[in-house]
Amino acid sequence: GQNEFVHVLRDITDRKGMEERYLNLFHNVQEGVFISTPEGRFVDFNDAFMRMLGFTRREELLAVDIVKQLYVHPEQREELKKILAEKGSVMGYELETRKKTGEIITLSESSFAVRDISGNVVEYQGFVLDVTEQKRVAEEIRRRNRELSALNSIANTLSQSLDLNEVLGKVLRQVIELFSMDTGAIYLVDPGTGLLERKAVLGFRSEFGHHFPALRLPQELIEHITRAHTNILTMQHLPYVPTIFREITEKEGLHTPFLGVLWSKDKIVGGLAVGSRAVREFSPADLSLLTAVANQVAAAVEKIRLYEETLRAYDDLRHTQEQLLQSEKMAAVGQLISGVAHELNNPLTAILGYSQLLQNNPEVGAKANEYTEKLLRQAQRTHRIVQNLLSFARQSKLQRHMVDINRVIEDTITLREYDLRLNNVQVDRQLEAKLPSTTGDPHQLQQVFLNILNNACDAIQEKGNRGRIEIHT
Repeated sequence: GQNEFVHVLRDITDRKGMEERYLNLFHNVQEGVFISTPEGRFVDFNDAFMRMLGFTRREELLAVDIVKQLYVHPEQREELKKILAEKGSVMGYELETRKKTGEIITLSESSFAVRDISGNVVEYQGFVLDVTEQKRVAEEIRRRNRELSALNSIANTLSQSLDLNEVLGKVLRQVIELFSMDTGAIYLVDPGTGLLERKAVLGFRSEFGHHFPALRLPQELIEHITRAHTNILTMQHLPYVPTIFREITEKEGLHTPFLGVLWSKDKIVGGLAVGSRAVREFSPADLSLLTAVANQVAAAVEKIRLYEETLRAYDDLRHTQEQLLQSEKMAAVGQLISGVAHELNNPLTAILGYSQLLQNNPEVGAKANEYTEKLLRQAQRTHRIVQNLLSFARQSKLQRHMVDINRVIEDTITLREYDLRLNNVQVDRQLEAKLPSTTGDPHQLQQVFLNILNNACDAIQEKGNRGRIEIHT
């Protein structure tokens, strides 16, 4: 028998074309494509996957232990294997991966499990996307949203009240929570004295930290801050600041103290200090946020201080208006006194004249003469009072000449003598007998002394119904 051969030919052109297209897609797609074993070794991958992990030679990546060398968190590998075993595939699983250089990137993996005829998982196939930048941008957006929300909340707190101490206390608590710090304090420069005073404090534990005396900032520190318009003071600035700040830092065990300078245009208003007992770094974004908060606090402080100055100015204006009204009243009273005094002068003149006639009349008896003398003495005293009233009420121009201060004070007491006696107020005169005359206007001096005497009488009457006024010259 002659051997016979049967040849079976199959057209695999289409299949070869599909394999070539698959291989072309596998190697040229921009996403990272990989095939790996459950034990943690790569079987195959495309160039994009190799570049994504920072490798230039296929042999190096094929030799990598996936779990030990690539996974930042090995437990993620076990979780991923469990999901693939139970569900067969996974979509968009995010994992942190370590590149060859050690840089950590975030990958989004979509893969499926390949099983043998017995149902056992023999390999994983899938592709990954580098979402590090997207994650960074998303986290940046979330961070900015948190910061904007916190800044808005702080702004609302700063606008809720015009009580400076209340506002600063509430804001300080929000600032500590925002930066996750342990301590905080707000210091303000008093515009009147130029002294630095602590207005709010939170989180301090030591007895030393709870007592902060008002102090004056060293000129070299002010010049150093102003020259560079420094927004944040950190550890390197400690040699410039007063010793007490270093002592507080040591007593409280603070490793990371930061102080945001409160600026109002080119003027230092104060400082916003935060501190942590654990070592931590402040990112540039954190420092920018602290600067923004400090600017908000500085603006609120200036606004509240302007409001307080406006209130004081309004009170001063109201007081001035009251004084003006009182002056107008006094002028009206002066006119009234002048009129009454002139009316009293006529009968007083008659009383004085007839008293003197009676006193010089030989026909008047001894007893009647005694009464006449008393009548004349009281009439003369009344006449002096009327003259004082006229002098007080007279709206005369300023006249400067030699004045006997003791005489002016005696005349002033005479004007209030009746009221003083009626209100049980004793006047103790301790007038210097050899007091020299001085240059002045007796009418204006009498008004000054009368105001002082009236204030003293009012003070006595507020406390009780008896009192004593001492007058020294």
